[in-house]
Amino acid sequence: MAHTRTELDLASAVALVEKLRCSQCRQLVKRLYDDKGRLVYDRDNIVRCAACDAVIPLSRIAAAPGTRLCLACARDGEAPPVAPPHPTPPSSQRKCPRCGGATVMRQNEQDRSWFVGCQSFPQCRWTAEVET
Repeated sequence: MAHTRTELDLASAVALVEKLRCSQCRQLVKRLYDDKGRLVYDRDNIVRCAACDAVIPLSRIAAAPGTRLCLACARDGEAPPVAPPHPTPPSSQRKCPRCGGATVMRQNEQDRSWFVGCQSFPQCRWTAEVET
């Protein structure tokens, strides 16, 4: 049987890597290297795009240190979203009820209204209106 090589997009690869565990100690994998020994995933240094929230590849960060935009958003000329009116979600909504992670303020692209969402998006898609 011939071996076929399968290509993954970055989002699928990150979702897969975030489930990998060491077969001996059962801890989550912290770093992943490609077949040429290049670091392609580092759990401790994940940077998300300020415009689309996608994970920025380490190769992009190495090529443009300090970047806050993925290559696609940089090419599109998108600016990071405007800072939310609340630096943090209301105290009653700082923890995601679905996965237990932290929450962040997000802005609806159509009507520009603000809502609370899970920081683990796209893995967790919990959202709610801002409690007043």
